[in-house]
Amino acid sequence: MLLDDTTLTVIPASSSALVETVSITGSHGGDQYANGLVSLTNGSGINKANPDDPSTWTMNGDAYQAEWMATYLKAGNVVTPGLNGKVAWTCLDFGSKTPLGMLYLFNTNYSGGTSSTDQFNLYYAESPAAALPAQPAKGTFATTGLTPQADYNFSGGWTLFNTAGPLNAAKAGITSLNLPGVSARYLAIEILSNQGDSFTGGRVGFDEIAITAAPLDSDSDGLPDAFELANTDPPSTAALDPAIDYEPDGLTSWQEYVLDTDPMDPDTDGDGLNDGPENVGVGNRPRTNPLLADTDGDKLSDFAESNTGVWGGAADPGTDPTKADTDGDGLDDKAETNTGTYVSAGDSGTNPLNPDSDGDGANDWYEVVIIDSNPALGNPPNSPNDSALKPNIPYPLPAPDTSTGATDKPVKVYIMAGQSNMVGYGQVAGTGPGTLQRMTTTESKFPNLAGPGGTWTTRNDVRYRGVVSDPGDGPLRPDVAGDKFGPELGFGNVMGWYHDEAVLLVKPSQGNRSLMWDIAAPTTPPHDYAVNGNTYAGYGQSPGSWNTSTGQPFPGVWYAGK
Repeated sequence: MLLDDTTLTVIPASSSALVETVSITGSHGGDQYANGLVSLTNGSGINKANPDDPSTWTMNGDAYQAEWMATYLKAGNVVTPGLNGKVAWTCLDFGSKTPLGMLYLFNTNYSGGTSSTDQFNLYYAESPAAALPAQPAKGTFATTGLTPQADYNFSGGWTLFNTAGPLNAAKAGITSLNLPGVSARYLAIEILSNQGDSFTGGRVGFDEIAITAAPLDSDSDGLPDAFELANTDPPSTAALDPAIDYEPDGLTSWQEYVLDTDPMDPDTDGDGLNDGPENVGVGNRPRTNPLLADTDGDKLSDFAESNTGVWGGAADPGTDPTKADTDGDGLDDKAETNTGTYVSAGDSGTNPLNPDSDGDGANDWYEVVIIDSNPALGNPPNSPNDSALKPNIPYPLPAPDTSTGATDKPVKVYIMAGQSNMVGYGQVAGTGPGTLQRMTTTESKFPNLAGPGGTWTTRNDVRYRGVVSDPGDGPLRPDVAGDKFGPELGFGNVMGWYHDEAVLLVKPSQGNRSLMWDIAAPTTPPHDYAVNGNTYAGYGQSPGSWNTSTGQPFPGVWYAGK
């Protein structure tokens, strides 16, 4: 699935020759004109970026006007393989049957998306039973026989090469896949899962594709000459048997080639687990990456994290090697040393298998944050009697329900008038440190804000009305004022939890203004400020100020107290 308003480029990815792409057909992600299908051929609205490179394609920035838009993946969609279940697929046509070597997918998420792992199926065919659908004209879905997601049936004439392969979805992520033995005219990528942007609906896909031709294989055994030469002594292009497991580690030489592991080293990443068991998962251990000693990046090796769920000591914490924070409390497994003694945020002494180690109702991460702000409090994350750290307001807050608040009681109104300290500077989306998206999805913090399927929760019992700096009007949710949020998010969620009544938050704050600027009472008089020679507006006057000697108020859209 191509990303909206972007460039699709097939670029050199290795020393192997690139395969020429004749045309591209698929479901294309965008925000408008939900035609659902894009069919790109040379001369039909896109150009080859480099005429000297037949594998390079560019889709120009007029994609919206060109009607190459489709319904993008919506958060919470259930994507089921099979007809009428695909919402994201792209097919490349090479013009004729071609021996293929490597597939590269680049930049699989846009800048506001969630860094995560999607899944995709890969199909290939020489002559599909069902022709690829033609791009419908604007507004003609009803006559195409296609769903709005531009569905296509891959059952006839297609071979499934891999099932639910991992698609790296970091912004600059690169997914590569060996295609040994694949010779085909068509190659199709079908995205199965939605791990995109959690606040606007979830766009996922890829910006760039590279397909390389099959490398030289002198003995036609499926192992490229370069692979055999690199792994034999003396070097030979025919010495390796693709069916033999030489170490052994549970993988044949052909499987090692596909996985890019070392056919002569049973433990390529040196983590203490052999490549074969790592690739499939054994017992309690889930599948981990045989090329990474620490699959989840929590600074505990895959070998140490046995996934038993039982603490066996520092060398066997029982944690999950695919989750940096096994218990989901906001602290990485490495930091939770289970010693019972708090040292620092990096050595909290808490249990990595229990989000509330001392059972006092306060989440471990919350208590660690409080101790970091006041180290004199000592050793409370592991002491159930740490009343100084147990909040009157629970953490995490219960997730909001659908209630709109009691209707038999007056609405609770809070006016959030302030200067720049009240303006929203928090970033909702993005994968960088400090963004709400990262804190909720990656760091497991503030779970009351994160809804199912990557959505945000909504407090229907709290209404936000922002004017001036942070305009917004609607039930309280992280993105009610756009991609920025301020103290209204935390305050409003607490007030919604605390009050039975409905709550209204009015936020007129703006930097470098007095607290009463926009909520001036009807009797507020103008004020002469001798220091700068200006008069500041009283109730009903505009603009905000004028020169006392030469200026005067005059009618405007805004007025003090509006």
